[in-house]
Amino acid sequence: MTWNKDGLVFPSTTNPCGEIRFGRKAKDTEHITLGKVDWQKSERNSLFFRYQEARRFTPNDLNPSNYLTLSIGDLTQNVFSAVVGNTYLISSGMVSSFRMSGIRTKMNRTAPKVLDLSDIGVKNVFNPYPHCMLMAITNGFNWAVNIQPGHYSTVAEQVSEDLSWVRGAHQCANSGVNTNPTFTFSGQAQSGSGLGDFLLGKPSLFAQGNENVGNGRQHYIAAYVQDTWKVNSRLTLNYGVRWEPFLPGYEANNQTAHFDRAAFDAGVHSKVYVNAPAGLQFPPLRGSSGRSEDGRTNKYHENAWWHFAPRLGFALDPSGDGRMTIRGAGGIFFDYAHLWTYSSQGTNAPFGNQIQIFPSSFDDPYTSIGLPNPFPQFANKNSIFSQAGSYNSYRTNMHAPYVYQWNLSIQRQIGNDWLVSGNYLGNSTIHLLGDTEHNPAIYLGPTSTLANLNQRRALYLANQREGKYFGYVEDVTDDGTQNYHGMLLSIQRRRAKGLTVQGNYTWSHCIGDPGDSQPGIGTSAQYPGRRFYERGNCDGDRRQVVNFSTVYAMPQFSGRALQMIAGNWQVSGIVRLQTGGYFTVTTGADTCLCGAQGRDRANQLLGDVYTADKTPSQYLNPAAFGRPADGQWGTGNVNTQGPGNIVINMALTRRFRVTESQTVEFRAEAFNLPNHLNPGNPTAAVNSPNFGKILATATGQNGDPRIIQLALKYVF
Repeated sequence: MTWNKDGLVFPSTTNPCGEIRFGRKAKDTEHITLGKVDWQKSERNSLFFRYQEARRFTPNDLNPSNYLTLSIGDLTQNVFSAVVGNTYLISSGMVSSFRMSGIRTKMNRTAPKVLDLSDIGVKNVFNPYPHCMLMAITNGFNWAVNIQPGHYSTVAEQVSEDLSWVRGAHQCANSGVNTNPTFTFSGQAQSGSGLGDFLLGKPSLFAQGNENVGNGRQHYIAAYVQDTWKVNSRLTLNYGVRWEPFLPGYEANNQTAHFDRAAFDAGVHSKVYVNAPAGLQFPPLRGSSGRSEDGRTNKYHENAWWHFAPRLGFALDPSGDGRMTIRGAGGIFFDYAHLWTYSSQGTNAPFGNQIQIFPSSFDDPYTSIGLPNPFPQFANKNSIFSQAGSYNSYRTNMHAPYVYQWNLSIQRQIGNDWLVSGNYLGNSTIHLLGDTEHNPAIYLGPTSTLANLNQRRALYLANQREGKYFGYVEDVTDDGTQNYHGMLLSIQRRRAKGLTVQGNYTWSHCIGDPGDSQPGIGTSAQYPGRRFYERGNCDGDRRQVVNFSTVYAMPQFSGRALQMIAGNWQVSGIVRLQTGGYFTVTTGADTCLCGAQGRDRANQLLGDVYTADKTPSQYLNPAAFGRPADGQWGTGNVNTQGPGNIVINMALTRRFRVTESQTVEFRAEAFNLPNHLNPGNPTAAVNSPNFGKILATATGQNGDPRIIQLALKYVF
């Protein structure tokens, strides 16, 4: 049994293998306040106001008698939003719709006071949050890895004006508009076991940085014009174009950095931060004027004004009797990266000063490799840049991602109650955000180890004097693509004799490059120049999906007693079946010796990778995968499929009339009615003792147990 100076303990066990099983508490408190006002000012003019306030508190899950339970800190989330709208009838064919809205979010995350590195004897490490420690042990326990104390706040405003004009057969519209020190024990340093290396004090990675203080801003403007033209009684066209310039975000504190390999090779140094290594370029210090050393201001990349997105659609009634329609549409749709995407810029030196090193000692990581502890350190003109610094760099000519979308559908009415349809859906995504390395580690044969990884990096080998200041340098890319093709068949029976039926079946495939919504958190690609090595089924790809729903309303009975008992009841049900998603089987170790830290693929040794019965106790066949030799890339792919899901939900409702204008509605709902287990993906690291076993349920609502919900609503 182990304890700290406050008497809090880690649990002991009598299990001969040392296994400890425990549960975690989960508790959320949420309050939502809604308010609305509608005002019909005149026959031509109406106004409305909406306000919503949502407050949520999630406490930490620490059991003071078992430190291993700690996985989340205290989290407070507040969201406030309001919208004002005015609709004005200018004339019988022209309507103005004005909207103004705003949203404010505030989130605070704190960690309970437990142990920190100094409490367990680690020397020469700066602890910005005393009694808070982060540690990841492969195939062991992860100590508070999801706890990073911080404060997050956002503000967004939007103003829009839509002018709708009906004239003859046309209708037109116009609108304007990382801070805590963190050890990783993977088992690769000595023993082959994460827990073994932890007990031996042999970490495989150590990372730390200053507080990441970001002040990102972004502006958005767009306008569109659209026309609906009824060509004749059988054909209607809808066409338009949207102007949507790409105005990238910017950092209000000028805390951005860009790495330029040509400047590195030429030995060009920054004049803003005079001690920066060659190749780094910065905007002026906050409060100074002028452009960045790479030619920009404090924006993450350049503006792109000439973005026009046309679209066209049609609806055709080939027979003219209204029983069959053919519809088709296509268009281009631009997108913006979330402003949170750029937050990793704050980890760059001299702001966040994030570093990743490979120490030979747990008790004094910096001294073990001959480096001084650089923390704490704050940005100024004469800031000192640490060796092996990590950097996140966006290209100056980044493109906005956009999607080509197209579809074709045929609908046919059968009899009076049935409608069937067949649909083809397709899209192609261009300039998908991703990332790879500017400064990859080169495998140099048997002498290559994790300990000399930073000395094997490309920049160090090219120029040791300047290259020693660079560790992992992330190159955020925009050249990824994804393609989707799907067939959607559906059938619908409108209500007849109290019964409504709907069903659909989707057969689809999405394939593409890996995407990354927040570069800097983890690379989506392993190595530069190996793009097609990463290409495969999309994360959200579900090859087959079946949905079926039905609603049955009990008939009206002539007998009063029977009507009171059995009348006005309504039963509904939804059934959803879907095939599993895809995942990658990894080695669980850095077998490429390039800093991948457990993301390297395993070798696939057999064509069929599953066990005969695919049970949760052993879903994958361990004999189907193996560990590649050091310095080699695994032969496995990204297309291993997980188990599918079945979800059955039911509801029972009845409305009781109290008076002519008052009713009471009773509703009973059951989610996952049969309490069916929907397993998640199996453990995918071959060095785990649980490899191939399914230890968790599916994510999201598909993984929920049976949930029964009762509601009573009074309408007056």
